[in-house]
Amino acid sequence: MRRLWAMILAPVLALACFIMGSPAANAFGSEVLGCAVQSAPWTANSCSGGGGNLDNLPIYYSVHTLSGSYSMQWTITDPSGSTITKACSSTVASFCISSGCTASSATCNIVGKVGSSDRKFTALLRLTQSGRTRNIQAVATIWGDPPCSPCP
Repeated sequence: MRRLWAMILAPVLALACFIMGSPAANAFGSEVLGCAVQSAPWTANSCSGGGGNLDNLPIYYSVHTLSGSYSMQWTITDPSGSTITKACSSTVASFCISSGCTASSATCNIVGKVGSSDRKFTALLRLTQSGRTRNIQAVATIWGDPPCSPCP
């Protein structure tokens, strides 16, 4: 009797699994935006580093756990709330985009000079996949160049 039930249920279960399918390992909505400053490791949602009166300090934003194809819209804002749109040239007077930040790029990298006080930069990434959209963000804190105490 057990064999009869097994013979009847096995094809029915197999057909149900075929029709229902299996869920994606990383479905839309599980993406995480993070960042790294200079050579520090990537961390989700926020990062920090810098200081030391550095020129061309890099901030690396990237999104993890992507699944499938996306359209991406990057918005990077400086501490004053202004959007950073300028591409880097040979002379970096303020922060600029060094690479990425495009509709097909999972990364957005900026560089600039460290100021005398801490600064926060926010990356907002709007992801679109199959007509669905989702916003995620990460904040990078750049430590300022502290005054020396006592100075030589």
